[in-house]
Amino acid sequence: LMLMIGLALAQPALEETPADSPTLADALIDNGLLDDGASMYRRLIAQQPHGPMAPTYQHHIVKALREAGRVDEALDAILVQMNDFGPHSDWAYANAADPERVKQALGYVEENLRSVATEFEDKAEHLEGAEATQALEVAYRAYQLYLERFPDGDAAFDFHEALADLLLRMGRYEEASDHYMEAIDLAVGSVDAGRCMDGAVMAASLNLDEARAAGLPEPPADPLMEVPPTEHHRRALMALQVSVEGHPDPARSNEARFNQGFILYELRRYDLAVDLLLEAIRADPSARNGPVAAGLIFEARTLQEAWTILEFESLELYELEGFGNASYKRGLLAAHERAVLHGMDARLEGKEQAK
Repeated sequence: LMLMIGLALAQPALEETPADSPTLADALIDNGLLDDGASMYRRLIAQQPHGPMAPTYQHHIVKALREAGRVDEALDAILVQMNDFGPHSDWAYANAADPERVKQALGYVEENLRSVATEFEDKAEHLEGAEATQALEVAYRAYQLYLERFPDGDAAFDFHEALADLLLRMGRYEEASDHYMEAIDLAVGSVDAGRCMDGAVMAASLNLDEARAAGLPEPPADPLMEVPPTEHHRRALMALQVSVEGHPDPARSNEARFNQGFILYELRRYDLAVDLLLEAIRADPSARNGPVAAGLIFEARTLQEAWTILEFESLELYELEGFGNASYKRGLLAAHERAVLHGMDARLEGKEQAK
């Protein structure tokens, strides 16, 4: 074997030689002569660029570079793999009569990019600071490379979700939310979609929390004037709406409805907020967010001085089975009675002014 390796090395680079073979190329790589083995595989590809084995030879080159830790070269070799053997390449057209072979070629691309990404995500677990960030950036490049080239590829959902998880880990919440939403579009109605809905809501909520911490624009002084929504609010509301409409778990869908109501209350869209919060309480009277939501309903109607509406809403909550214990019910009844009194005062005042 070493004699065969010696003879192979004696040939000029990229020159076709009778000794070229996949077995010998693997032997060169296994004996630490990666560049020579890769050159032999390239010669084999050059001999039959449209041959059925060409993508497999390129796959061996990528795998060897990857396992040697030569990540930049590995990504360059994957680009060659995508360009020369991808779905719309000359090679793919030449091998169109063998769809399984064409599918296998794309599978090699997916396997290599996924391997690079997961390897560097794992590596980042054991690193700190700039080194960890660099490792995560390599994983990001691998995921992004596939999605840029094959946005409608068979693995697009998996890569969008994996990239979103990575971006969430990196604290890049806006981008994470966007990729979760892309993944949802590719898996409508499935359990996978529900998982991505949870991710989108988490990413958008963290993005909004960051914006709040950094300081949102001052709201109008008049508590009844609406607060203009920021892009952070809109992103969160959109993610929550997708979950409300399509989450396969009714409890998660209703939790999203509560959170929509909370954000709309923050934006002083009081009527919309109250409608959503009441709907969420009706759907699950025992929900942990129920009492908070009821408190916001009372506050909103008090700010609006909408006493008659509050009479009916407070009475509905009081009579709603399963909503609050006996002590809480007494508080609801007291709130209802206050609303009735305020309503009576407002009606009397109106009559006096009409005289």
